[in-house]
Amino acid sequence: MTFRIRIDPDMLRKIQRLMEDGLYKDEYDFFRRAIKNQLEDDYKEGFEQITEPSHTSTEEKEVPKITFHFTSFQELKEKLNDALENTILTKYEKPIKSLQELLYGPGSAGFIWIFHNRFFPVKIVLYQLASLIAEHKSNWIDLDELKENASDLAAKMSDELSKIETSYGSIVPSTGLPVSRNKLTQRYYRKRKKDEKINIRISSSKKRFADQFVGRVVKKGSGEILFSGACYEMGLISIEQEDDKWKVSLTENGKRFASMTNPLAENILTSNLSALNKSHTIFSEEEIQFIREKIYPLYELENDISNTILKLKDKITTEKIAEVVKTKKSHQMSTKYTKDALDVIRTSYELKPDEDTVEWIINRYLEFQAANVVGKLSELGLLKREMEGKQIYYRVT
Repeated sequence: MTFRIRIDPDMLRKIQRLMEDGLYKDEYDFFRRAIKNQLEDDYKEGFEQITEPSHTSTEEKEVPKITFHFTSFQELKEKLNDALENTILTKYEKPIKSLQELLYGPGSAGFIWIFHNRFFPVKIVLYQLASLIAEHKSNWIDLDELKENASDLAAKMSDELSKIETSYGSIVPSTGLPVSRNKLTQRYYRKRKKDEKINIRISSSKKRFADQFVGRVVKKGSGEILFSGACYEMGLISIEQEDDKWKVSLTENGKRFASMTNPLAENILTSNLSALNKSHTIFSEEEIQFIREKIYPLYELENDISNTILKLKDKITTEKIAEVVKTKKSHQMSTKYTKDALDVIRTSYELKPDEDTVEWIINRYLEFQAANVVGKLSELGLLKREMEGKQIYYRVT
């Protein structure tokens, strides 16, 4: 049975924040749990406690103590250059809009996927991959090793950021990282079996981070094997299969981005919390320029939308941003699909007879896409969020 409902934008933003905190894997997980909880309340029959699959560990009592391979990006750059001397890295410049639609369905082409919602988690993965390459002196790293190491590091980063990120105002630097133990401890402090609940959430959150930002193998119904994940889709890592093992490496662009100094990460790596409290900067100017020149162009529609927003003057309301996203997406839809392709989509997604297929595709993910466009531009320091009374608006910096 399929249900279709329209959600208030403010409610959607709150649901998205819960997913960013790692409490839910995706929107379907949220609604499944919400329905389950409501049924429990209504029937009062003590439904079985929802838990993650049995392979999820609940033994972990603390975020692991992480040994940082390098506390300076300059040192990392030097060691990485030594390890990759005479190694020819993959170039990755081709547009990936067709891949986006294959992976995520109609309405996603030309956009960064809605759960690849920030760039800082990407930077953390690349730092860890570069560190492993430098440490092993090998170009190719086992995918599972990278996922474990990167998610452990990201969890540690999230915990450190939870102590200071209020100083960043409306920007939440830990968005996209695994949820921090500090936040969960505050949220569950009156709950029964709180330690078990916290450990399940952290384990689930780390897996979500590893799958979304490092990557995973996706098998489509047709038998086609695809690789998804922010770092791969952004052209920053390459993959290869050796027997039944998947390995990853840096592309040329990935090596460049991994080697650039990141002020936020370096202050955490050096435990310089006083500098963290004073800084409101997540990325260096060099990194921002790289993202705008090398990553955004791979996502034609989001790049166009972002550049349009950055040309707007004065106060930019959330309604205006949503209007830009919808207009650009509508223009794309007007030329993208043939009647036969629309008929296939209508059948595949069991749309109602009176439901406009083009309108359905335009509105699919629309609120999330608008929120994520703004979120990433704010993360880069290109938009600043302000309030006037209860009205939220943005200014181009």
